[in-house]
Amino acid sequence: MIVHLRIFGALERYFCSPRLEVELPTGATFRDLLNLVDARWGQQLPSQFWDAETKRFRGSVSVMTANTDVYDDNMFLSDQQELLFLPVLAGG
Repeated sequence: MIVHLRIFGALERYFCSPRLEVELPTGATFRDLLNLVDARWGQQLPSQFWDAETKRFRGSVSVMTANTDVYDDNMFLSDQQELLFLPVLAGG
């Protein structure tokens, strides 16, 4: 199945594109996607964004789908699903 990734802000530099398509097996979970991110981009992602030990984005990055934050590693992904990788901005 194909999952669409939209990369925003400073993260775009490390993923080298604002839009990506990745292929995952049918029945893949969010954890499977995180493992793929680690395998393909983990070494180039700075520690402010990526925790190489846990293979997760740090709190400075929000992952969203269908206007909902994604936290559950066991959430099943679906073909053609879009996930947004958003660096959290601070300020006021």
